[in-house]
Amino acid sequence: MNESFEKLIFIMGCPRSGTTKLAELLNNHPDIFGSSETHFFNINWGFKSHGNSFLKLIKDISDEQLHPLLDDFYQHYRIKDFLQLTNIESFRVTQLCKNLLDQDDTNREIIDSEIFKQFLFTALMQASKEKMPKKNIFCEKTPQHLLNVHEIHRLFPNAKFIHVKRDGRDVVNSLLKMPWRPAGLINNARFWRKYARLGKKLENELSGTLSENMISIEFEELLKNPTETLKNICKFIDIPFSESMLEHDNKQKVFADWEKQWKHKANSNIDPSRIGAYKNELSKDDQIILNHFLHKDLTALGYEVDLIDFKLKHLILIWGSYIELFKTKLLRFISNEK
Repeated sequence: MNESFEKLIFIMGCPRSGTTKLAELLNNHPDIFGSSETHFFNINWGFKSHGNSFLKLIKDISDEQLHPLLDDFYQHYRIKDFLQLTNIESFRVTQLCKNLLDQDDTNREIIDSEIFKQFLFTALMQASKEKMPKKNIFCEKTPQHLLNVHEIHRLFPNAKFIHVKRDGRDVVNSLLKMPWRPAGLINNARFWRKYARLGKKLENELSGTLSENMISIEFEELLKNPTETLKNICKFIDIPFSESMLEHDNKQKVFADWEKQWKHKANSNIDPSRIGAYKNELSKDDQIILNHFLHKDLTALGYEVDLIDFKLKHLILIWGSYIELFKTKLLRFISNEK
């Protein structure tokens, strides 16, 4: 079988914004195959080190010769997770990718890196389709792909993007508990702010050319009104709503076992009590600092912000955080120079 999915969806947003929960819900739809995070468009492409000679070579070599050249790609932990969860052999992906290269009739002497990404990602989808022949929509969920929207749109102009937004104070509250995030309230607040501003910028930039390809949803609305929110998403994707989306018998996992510690709630019932959880889980001082530090971005997204009780001690704490960030970056720079 060499067919691929009829439609392609990317779920993205700041990490800890509810993207995994949405992926789980969509994956329950009879037409949607939800993949684990691949980080496909923002991982370090090890085979780039081969340069143009490699990109020229790949059209003239066999599957067996191409496969070891992609070893860095297949050894990336996110790609390994994807292959394991979908029960796909990496060599099968190489075969499908080589088929696409052989079918390329553009007479290009060199396949540039972006086009090769297009072929390789399509091969991943084709391999998945072989495992899920009844599904016709491929849904990939990597939050950080918000950074790659323009590239993805160039390669897959018909792809749909779902941007998940969430109150930055709840996001920071969650990020602070993650073993993979650096410590620090301001550090994580700046992390959310980066994604919030990028998402807003994309919404403005894409209001014309990509208005039919991108939708933004609030995670709070998904928790409060899941049926209506999912109906709107289905309308955007142009598929019928299915009650199965609200069930919890999904057999296809969208995250690896090692991520259970922080993603297990995605498998639980929808819990509106998580809205505003930061009010019960962060100290009063931390809440005051976040309200002050993020108020412009929170207000721009429609969230209410209370700016009372901000005092000199809070300003000192903010500047202390910046000094610590500067020291960390300086030490990293000195270490790299050595």
